[in-house]
Amino acid sequence: DINNPNGKLRLLYEAAPMSYLVEQAGGLSTTGMGRVMEVVPEVVHQRVPILLGSKNDVQEIIDAYKGWDR
Repeated sequence: DINNPNGKLRLLYEAAPMSYLVEQAGGLSTTGMGRVMEVVPEVVHQRVPILLGSKNDVQEIIDAYKGWDR
């Protein structure tokens, strides 16, 4: 999203809890650059982009992003 390059969801309150639940259920979650659960917060209200869902669907997105560099 051009208007929100750092994402819309807050890491500590929204993205990490949802990511944890999805991964425990057998899915995947990513920021497009790595696992959401591996992001170390820099500030309390840090926002991150997030993609989450089934392993196959999210893996397709991860594979598509591998060739793309900011």
